[in-house]
Amino acid sequence: MSGTKRPLLPSDEAFNHQIVDTFASVAQSDPSWAEKVCGMAAAKDGSLQIAFGFGKYSNRNVVDAYAGIARGKEQWVVRASRALNTDPETVNVGPVRYEVIEPLQQVKVTLEPNDVQPIAFELWFNAVAGCVVEEREDRRDMHGYRRATDQIRYHQSGLARGWLQIEDERVEFCENDWISTRDKSWGVRSM
Repeated sequence: MSGTKRPLLPSDEAFNHQIVDTFASVAQSDPSWAEKVCGMAAAKDGSLQIAFGFGKYSNRNVVDAYAGIARGKEQWVVRASRALNTDPETVNVGPVRYEVIEPLQQVKVTLEPNDVQPIAFELWFNAVAGCVVEEREDRRDMHGYRRATDQIRYHQSGLARGWLQIEDERVEFCENDWISTRDKSWGVRSM
């Protein structure tokens, strides 16, 4: 009896395999397996803030994302979701895009103009410090038998540049005036 074949992805050309399977698969079948990134950028004076997040749920065939802007007491958020198998190499969904420009140094997050909210932005995160990796989180369920959480996470601080738009008002921002952070994690977590 032969095993199930997973699709090959461009990532399979690289020399980074850590399990005996293609990059279309994760090491286990737990539906709560996820890979996520979330981050923020804020004006140092507190006047404006951008928030974003992406989630890839390989065993549920789902990618989701959010992108938002806060100004004072006002807040706008765009959320999107799609089937993972329609584009397994990215976490881009709807008008929300995530692009690694230089691994562990620079990423670009974009919220394209959309019909949902009157906001858009282009944010360039530039690291000012190395990633800080947390201790692996390994927790059991309340009975002690099932692994409920088994994940790893890193945090990184940086500066931000780019632009944002709220309705007809466009604001350009630079690294002198904006700070940024991001948090990336992967593994099994409570659903």
